[in-house]
Amino acid sequence: MVKIRSNCLLWGNFYGFFVMGMITLFLGSNMPNISELYKLSYAQSGLVLSFFAAGALICGFISGVMGDAIGMKRVLVISNCLYVIGMLIVALSSSVIFLYLGVFIIGSGGGAFGTSVNLIVNDFIHGDGRIMSLLHMSFGVGAFIIPIISNKALELGLNWKSVLILLIVLELVSLVLSLNMKIHFHRKTSENKILNKKIFKNKTIYIFAAILFFYVGAENSINGWIVTYLIDGLELSKSFANNALSVFWIIMMFGRFINSIISQKFQKEDILLCSSIGTVVMIIAFINSTNPILIVLIIALLGLMLSGIYPLAFASANPIIKGSGLVGAVITSGGALGSVAVPYISGIVSEYSGVRGVLFTILIALILMTVFIGVNKKLSTKAIVSENVNYST
Repeated sequence: MVKIRSNCLLWGNFYGFFVMGMITLFLGSNMPNISELYKLSYAQSGLVLSFFAAGALICGFISGVMGDAIGMKRVLVISNCLYVIGMLIVALSSSVIFLYLGVFIIGSGGGAFGTSVNLIVNDFIHGDGRIMSLLHMSFGVGAFIIPIISNKALELGLNWKSVLILLIVLELVSLVLSLNMKIHFHRKTSENKILNKKIFKNKTIYIFAAILFFYVGAENSINGWIVTYLIDGLELSKSFANNALSVFWIIMMFGRFINSIISQKFQKEDILLCSSIGTVVMIIAFINSTNPILIVLIIALLGLMLSGIYPLAFASANPIIKGSGLVGAVITSGGALGSVAVPYISGIVSEYSGVRGVLFTILIALILMTVFIGVNKKLSTKAIVSENVNYST
């Protein structure tokens, strides 16, 4: 029974992340249809995405605190319930107010679910970069599949709410799986207080939060602006731009599988540093490219370089998290904050310097991410040397 529940924990969360990928990309891939039904302006459509991001940011942090207080399994179950409630509100309502409310609750469920699953799985596998890469690959599979399902539904004469109902059913399965998981993550409150007071003096926590801030911010800016840049900036076709973004996600999935293999042979910190340097090189090449074939190749390589950064960074942070939901929430909230801040800054830059200016915002974010990864690499090297000296002594 213990083995069955352990398998349920791992594969159940893989499945949950797969569904999470579908839900997260659902809004973006169906926004034109949602805007048409509710007669939303561009500003109102942007507000929908802002409500989603706000919910994810707030509950992504709160879930870590709750995990220390009531146990991470309860947080996982609550996050699944929030997903279902939010999607039901959107599916059953025709009011813009309830659309905003439902999307905020969906985002809240996503923030809590992402934090709890990352912490639970990372703790269960003791920071194994291979498993973390595969976990995030499952998210990518869901993100890649949902536009295909949405397009197929429209071809069959179904509307986007039919797809949302399918997601509700899939999420109910995730809820049932979470109820049957055996999770040992809950620490005693007194122990957490002592742990958190000591560990928050560790500057590495904030380094990892900064890494995820710039990584998620850059990735979201790529997802949100690359298509616009290819169409408006380089005057390429819509089909080419959308296909280029699909290539990006396909390679992201493939890259996470590759990272799950090489993380067993090389230090996670070394892979992170090489990958981050690669992202900077690729975005510089992208800024200076106009040839369509070369652009697709660069986007593919950019996806490959980015693919392992989030899962490997989180796996590297496992010794610092040490089962603390609050510490884990601080680190993941860095990514959630970046997902809001960097794309917003990109939008402001594009107003003054055109859509090409977004690429320079992404470049700066990737350079800063690389700097923090380099600092983390240096600190980890010092720690290893110190341990070896103590051992030899």
